[in-house]
Amino acid sequence: MDRTKENIKEYYSNKSLGEEKVHLLLGKHSKKNRIWMLSKIAIAALLIMGFIFTIFQFQNSNIEDRIVKEIAMNHNKQLNVEFPSDSLSDLQTKLTKLDFQLDKAEGFISDNYILMGGRYCSIQGNLAAQLKIKNNHTNDFETLYITELNPDLENVESADVNTEGVNIKIWNEDGLLYGIASDI
Repeated sequence: MDRTKENIKEYYSNKSLGEEKVHLLLGKHSKKNRIWMLSKIAIAALLIMGFIFTIFQFQNSNIEDRIVKEIAMNHNKQLNVEFPSDSLSDLQTKLTKLDFQLDKAEGFISDNYILMGGRYCSIQGNLAAQLKIKNNHTNDFETLYITELNPDLENVESADVNTEGVNIKIWNEDGLLYGIASDI
């Protein structure tokens, strides 16, 4: 066993590290390495600050602003209806995944609009109906969004906003959140 120790000692006693490796192990970095390391630290700090700023901005935007932006985006897509219908009760039978009754909007629609049909969408992650309607007074096509109120949506304030070329009105009534979008 002593001979093995001697052989190992002899083998490693003939070995040595290069000067660069010695400096690296002792923490003596060249100017180039220090600049490279500082630039990486600066980039990491900027990314972290940007991430924190983005989260802060998102949390500070109020629910009404987020709903309005989502409705404007969906309205501007001008998607076709998936279920053509001129009757809310007929449309209700086609939109079977909805947990609320569309007929609560019957008076609002029949007094002002002609129903063209609808499709599913979501408002802030909540399943919603997106109805294509034609305004009786202007003959313009508009989009009506209806979703059931949940804890995140129940305190939504009524709003009338113009954004992204769209006029949007939101309100809640009878346990439902409504949003109507029309081109400006």
